[in-house]
Amino acid sequence: MKILTLLINNLISGGKMKKLIIKLTLIAALVVVCNSASAVYTDSPANFFLWHCDATNWDGVVEMTPDDNSSGRAAHPLQINVTNEAVIMPGSPYGGSYLYLDGTVHCTAFDAYANDKDNVNIDLSFRAHALPDAGKYDVLISTPSTRIYLFGNVVRAIAYNDAASPSFVTSSKVLSLETWYSVSLSTSNSNNQFQLIVGNDTDGYTTNLAPSADSLFFLSDMKYVLFGWGEWVAGREANADLDEIRAYSIIPEPITIGFIGLVGFLALRRRK
Repeated sequence: MKILTLLINNLISGGKMKKLIIKLTLIAALVVVCNSASAVYTDSPANFFLWHCDATNWDGVVEMTPDDNSSGRAAHPLQINVTNEAVIMPGSPYGGSYLYLDGTVHCTAFDAYANDKDNVNIDLSFRAHALPDAGKYDVLISTPSTRIYLFGNVVRAIAYNDAASPSFVTSSKVLSLETWYSVSLSTSNSNNQFQLIVGNDTDGYTTNLAPSADSLFFLSDMKYVLFGWGEWVAGREANADLDEIRAYSIIPEPITIGFIGLVGFLALRRRK
């Protein structure tokens, strides 16, 4: 941390901006050290949804896991079971339960995604029971404009400008089976920034960056979120557990997006 601070001091001389960046650097480092696997996210009005995957309820023949909308925003439950879909299992490292996908099932949340945002953040935790072959992918989460998936033994994300010109960012964190990882994807088109953070408290976190598209691609009738499948290509079901899933929209300042992404990913949590 001392080396990083000295580098920042040498790069930026004097002024409030230097102090701000140093403070954010120290906060980010402190959060990484103090973050605990027993913590969960809190709700915010900026969230599109927040699923803790701890409980279920039934709406007729449809089983749902509720959206934590304790901030007062509109709720968007996740449909986990109609015929043969995902199930809730006890034993989450965050307390409570988690969402289990066995590689043959999937689940969907309807009308849960704000499809007019050019600055989108998606956070989730996962544990893979199997990884796709090299060059293949299994989808963890798919939205109208972004997708996070297992790509061989790493995590890759994609943001669509249009079908012909997507933006990719690939994590440098090599995954192990039966290990919980946290993922944070930030797509800030106002700052041309595409950021992917992957890791856990034991192995540490990696941050990978790529240029983003000028604007996100949306279809007006696509406001659903898919888990465990990619809709357009068959056979992409993930064999993995998911927990603590949220999406939200915040527009960061260009020079601080990396720090804010890390702090927002790790710090805005509470203990159960």
